[in-house]
Amino acid sequence: MAAPRPAGSTFVLLDDSVVPLPLTAEDRDRPITLKYGPASRLPTDVSWTQATFGFAARAARPFAPVRLRARRLANGDIRFSWVRRTRSGGDPWSVVEVPLAEDAESYRLEVMDGATIKRAFDTTVPEALWTAVQQAADFPSGLPSPLSVRVAQKSARYGVGAYKMENLHV
Repeated sequence: MAAPRPAGSTFVLLDDSVVPLPLTAEDRDRPITLKYGPASRLPTDVSWTQATFGFAARAARPFAPVRLRARRLANGDIRFSWVRRTRSGGDPWSVVEVPLAEDAESYRLEVMDGATIKRAFDTTVPEALWTAVQQAADFPSGLPSPLSVRVAQKSARYGVGAYKMENLHV
């Protein structure tokens, strides 16, 4: 807990009078103008201020997957795998796999060369196979080491979620 503040410090009391804005998914990325000020004064008072904000809906954005791995198979293909996370119902330690919390399971995996996407995979399972033929086409001079890869869960409500990026030695 933070140390007490000196008498007269400015603070915001978060109690039952603070309510969430009634925003919907359709409000995402739309500018929203809010007016705020002291509760003891009318909104027309000069002490009130207004500002325009963007609603990014970050609470709906899927978390980045974790444990991104790459394993080279005997035929030269590389199998990527990861573990999804959830925003809903993922707290119990007793579950083997967290609930999906989306209408359908969907991911985007990208193999990177600096800021350039060399290969992208859209998949409905937490894995992707990068064939030896695809690798040769993407990196004719040979794969870089480490290999830069990123993966995100996709959502029908939000779009592509947060990316998990790893530099993997394959």
